[in-house]
Amino acid sequence: MRGFILAAGFGTRLRPITDHLPKALVPLAGKPLLGHTLDFLHRCGVNTVGVNAHYLPEHIVAYRSVASASFELFRETPHIRGTGGALHFARSFLGGDDSFIVINADIVVRFDIAEQLRRFESSNDGCRLLAWKNETGTGTVVYDPADFHYLGAANEGEGRIGFATADFIGIAMYRKEFLNLLTPDDFSILPVWHRAIERGMPVSIGLIDSGYWRDIGSPKSLAEAHFDIIDRRLGLNPPAQFRLDDKRRCCYPVTWGTAQADRLGGYCWIGDEAFDPGGTIERTVIFPGVTHSPPHPLRNMVLTPWGEMSFNE
Repeated sequence: MRGFILAAGFGTRLRPITDHLPKALVPLAGKPLLGHTLDFLHRCGVNTVGVNAHYLPEHIVAYRSVASASFELFRETPHIRGTGGALHFARSFLGGDDSFIVINADIVVRFDIAEQLRRFESSNDGCRLLAWKNETGTGTVVYDPADFHYLGAANEGEGRIGFATADFIGIAMYRKEFLNLLTPDDFSILPVWHRAIERGMPVSIGLIDSGYWRDIGSPKSLAEAHFDIIDRRLGLNPPAQFRLDDKRRCCYPVTWGTAQADRLGGYCWIGDEAFDPGGTIERTVIFPGVTHSPPHPLRNMVLTPWGEMSFNE
């Protein structure tokens, strides 16, 4: 099985970070999101990986030399292609194995995917969409609970009585035959899923009901992923030069003394040893390169070298 990471997006909700970095290289616990995604695929046994790029592609080109795993790069020019177009553009690469897995670069996941891979390989599905179990009925994809066949996106039409919904997590498995359904005009992948169903190629839902999943699409989700590491819910460790303090519910440089750490409130992630809080700080993430606090108290903030971002509880 081959892997393909979707990393071409603009990440507008994460500005000003994404004015300077592509969304795939936004750091979480000192490592770019793309690096975490490469690690996930490696743990799945997927070692032949492609990555698409469009916005600020030179940064992803540079990252290849320091990434923990190698990958083939597909630069989309002059326009971004969407998921459907990205897969069509990379179809020669993706068709090199019997199946492939596609994953968004801007998600963080921690769960055992082996069972989903086994079920997909033993099925006749052309595609399997992994989705987080949703008990509220407000999920993003609709499926038949009797056979787990995908019926459509939740926003594509009227509610379907008797059917269930789940939240698509940005991971899908495909047979290489699915590539024959793609056209140069495809942008969204949703019409291609329907095209597959119409041509007798089942699209199913693989439900995930344990582990961890978060879409890093906003300042709040980026901060809360750091807080989940502090709470040891995510299962990521900070870099070696940082201390995760369970008592204070903070992460800060190992060079800090007790007096500095005592100035922190709960859920602070301090990414630079030279940072001086200068006042009250809690529920705040400080990027490397930020050495001074603004004059106001910090709460529900992400501070970067390019500016600050606030978020609500």
